Amino acid sequence: MTTQFLPGALFDGFPEPVLLLAGGQVAYENPAAAALFPETRAGDPVPEELERLLAGAVPPAVVSGELGGRSWTVALQDPGEGVLAVLRPLESVSGSGLERLTVQLRRETAGLAAALQRLDPAEGPADGERLRRYLAAANQGLYRLLRLADHLEFLELTDRQLYQPGPLDLAGFCRELGAQVESVCRSAGLGFTYESEVESLLTTGDERLLRRLLLSLISNAMKAAGKGGRLGLRLTRTRGRALLTVWDSGGGLQESALSRLFGGGPKSLDPREGLGLGLDAVRRADPMAVAMDIDAAGLPFLKGLTPPAGSKTVEELRQIIDYAKKPFIIKGVMTVRGALKALEAGASGIVVSNHGGRVQDQCPSTAEVLPAIADAVGGKLTILVDGGLRNGTDIFKALAMGADGVLIGRPFVTMVYGGGAEGPAVLVNKLQAELADTMAMCGAHNLAEIRRDMLFGY
Repeated sequence: MTTQFLPGALFDGFPEPVLLLAGGQVAYENPAAAALFPETRAGDPVPEELERLLAGAVPPAVVSGELGGRSWTVALQDPGEGVLAVLRPLESVSGSGLERLTVQLRRETAGLAAALQRLDPAEGPADGERLRRYLAAANQGLYRLLRLADHLEFLELTDRQLYQPGPLDLAGFCRELGAQVESVCRSAGLGFTYESEVESLLTTGDERLLRRLLLSLISNAMKAAGKGGRLGLRLTRTRGRALLTVWDSGGGLQESALSRLFGGGPKSLDPREGLGLGLDAVRRADPMAVAMDIDAAGLPFLKGLTPPAGSKTVEELRQIIDYAKKPFIIKGVMTVRGALKALEAGASGIVVSNHGGRVQDQCPSTAEVLPAIADAVGGKLTILVDGGLRNGTDIFKALAMGADGVLIGRPFVTMVYGGGAEGPAVLVNKLQAELADTMAMCGAHNLAEIRRDMLFGY
């Protein structure tokens, strides 16, 4: 016996727009959908903007986009006689982190509900491929909901509550987490393994923060492994300490894998997985300034991240800077044009940097480009510079070329390893003495008197 699907009996009173799409036409629309698409009636072609939004989407699925000048989420189901589309207005995601997470939680819940509904025994037996697809959608939705719940819990914490250590069976915790992740990986075509040398390992820690950390690492490992790959979580004891390792079968950055990586890394399992909470965490920390590293954003393999890394327009940078509400520094500027764009976006400062020359072969040194950049934006924003500065004379040269300050990193790491707590102080005193000697030899009585014409060749 075949039961006919009659949407009118179910959705005529719905406040949200509901449409049944079949054969490129609108088979049914409720009154709310008729109000949203006033030019469309049952039997007419699917509205072009709705067709563009749903292009490539296979039920069960949830997509979002613009319709009629407003943002919507569209939950898609397959009742057997077409595609049922339920539209819900999408709240603005420009508010707090909690508001944005609430919106995402609703999206994931809708997608998970759609997938689980198709597994209802009332729907009749499903073939293996359909069942596999619905289970994959449900499991991946469940995984994302798990991460979102952790983020919501994190945002509710006060600074005093942020770290709350307590008794923790690390082995039992990892075993439980591994079981949750394993089903998700299996449905996504990935192999997952949990390994442990011990059945129980009692320690002290914050289970919530550890879960957040491991889920983030596992999510990255899933993307790095790619379809058909493997990943795992391993717990070992080393020299009286517990060691947690998240591994994957991805190629990493070995020489043998460069051709694959730079041709485009493994695609994300779901482009909606990125939560965009970095700036919210920054604002909670209340720093004196915020910096963004852009000098590696063009690397092709970073486009496989979620959300994908890549270049930013001036307008996108401006939105980020406005949201940060702190002095904003952009690192990785190597051209006058880039410096002017940073100024236009509202940056308070820039770092002239080529990432130690590791971003691209034959990239010029920062000393080669610094004078022109300083001439273009000097006095309009703070100019910092890094890359190979090792002594006070190097600092003098950078200041003479137009920098307001310099960044030195690696020598301090060396001094910490070699000199312990006293090492950084020794290096600071050395740099200060060398800079003072150079200034005296060049006739500069203070930093403000350092000029470019004090350099040989300028």
